[in-house]
Amino acid sequence: ETQQALQTARECCGGHGYAAVSRLGQLREDHDVFTTFEGDNTVLRQQAALHLLRVYEQNLENNGFLSGAAARVRDAVEYGFMPSNPVDASITEASRLRHPRFVSHCLRWRVLRLTRSLARRFNAKRAELLAERPEMRSGHASFEAWAALVPHACELSDAYAESFCYHAFVDMCAWVKGRDAACGAAFRLLADLYGLQCLLKHMETYRNSEKFSPAKARAIRRTRDALCADSRLLATALVDTFGIPDDVLASPIGLKGGDGLAAYLHSAGFELDPVVPSAAGKL
Repeated sequence: ETQQALQTARECCGGHGYAAVSRLGQLREDHDVFTTFEGDNTVLRQQAALHLLRVYEQNLENNGFLSGAAARVRDAVEYGFMPSNPVDASITEASRLRHPRFVSHCLRWRVLRLTRSLARRFNAKRAELLAERPEMRSGHASFEAWAALVPHACELSDAYAESFCYHAFVDMCAWVKGRDAACGAAFRLLADLYGLQCLLKHMETYRNSEKFSPAKARAIRRTRDALCADSRLLATALVDTFGIPDDVLASPIGLKGGDGLAAYLHSAGFELDPVVPSAAGKL
């Protein structure tokens, strides 16, 4: 996510983003190094996926056979494992697409879908290994089966992280709104933007499962784009809330006040013509 954010920032800043004085290139290089010697959290993601599998297994065992079957039917209806309602799949109103109940349902549906499929694939792979190599110990078969499914496990943990962050974001918005309505509305816009972006990132899954119709998928993208346009009006105020001093940013395009173009040209070794302030400047 950090790497993608830096790349997006460079592209949005145009030629200034690729200039060395902007420091975006340096930040990208530093991030590559951190990812190399600190790791990319693959182990933590596997631990999170394993925890979700254990919780899923415990729920099935505690409910018993009939209760477990009823729970699976309830999940099938609630999270869309049964055929989707064609009316619900085609809803395109922006207010309904931004509603926390809709976004929460979609994110949780994906978590449950990945959990069920990972459990099924793990058991099948483990049984396959034991059938092919009868001399293999059960623990060794489980290890090899899990190793073969690491990408699936990481995808599950990422889906859970997105769902968890979205729900925490929405809860925080409700808390802030009770103390400052304007600030709460700004944060709610960001929460809606984050939720819809998560849906768009995994649109292929929702479309292949017939959760979204083509019209609904296009409506989600339009709503996301409209929220991006609205957030531009809040961008400066939101960034300023971090309170990062200019000397720490050390980037002319990130200065809080003054003439950004003049500071950029000065950092690059140019000076603006004092007679014609709008000129490109001279060496």
